[in-house]
Amino acid sequence: VWLGDIIHKIRSGLDHLIYALVRDNNEDPGEHTQFPIYDNEELWITDIEKRDPTRKPSPVRGLTPDQLTVVKEAQPFKAGRKQRSRHPLMKLLRMSNIDKHQTLHVVTVNIASPTKILYEPSGFIGISKVRRAPPGSIIQHGAEFARVKPRLLRAIPPGTEVRVHARGDAEVAFGEEGKPPIASLHDVRMI
Repeated sequence: VWLGDIIHKIRSGLDHLIYALVRDNNEDPGEHTQFPIYDNEELWITDIEKRDPTRKPSPVRGLTPDQLTVVKEAQPFKAGRKQRSRHPLMKLLRMSNIDKHQTLHVVTVNIASPTKILYEPSGFIGISKVRRAPPGSIIQHGAEFARVKPRLLRAIPPGTEVRVHARGDAEVAFGEEGKPPIASLHDVRMI
């Protein structure tokens, strides 16, 4: 629930920004007033710049031309064809819509940084070779985080229990169940 609340507050904050700008311009904001998010420039032109006057008012009606330019320049369609779906505003829009109409799920937990391998007690076993799973690897049952080739530094006293500890950071990714993730917590921080 808390991620949905965060997503809602970020999305609402953008809408409140447009509402406040319209009001500061001595115009009348309304239910139509919101921050538009478009990944298609043709739809932007149709819905915003050349909006049919018989439709309800534009979500940005009341912005100055300069303010509208700033909003347009922030749009995902400005990022280029390959980057649009990964644009922070598109991730926000998709997560917001899923959270409003379905359930936003933890889809994967990924390795975010290299795994650190420690042997205890120290001084008996060293590491001659390590192969770590790359950042972004999915953490799941049976997943291999690292493969280690140990080397004996000195004889281990009889009866000594040797423990291996693996440490690393994880990144949680969210989206629709059964589909690739939309965004990670890091992505949400970047919005």
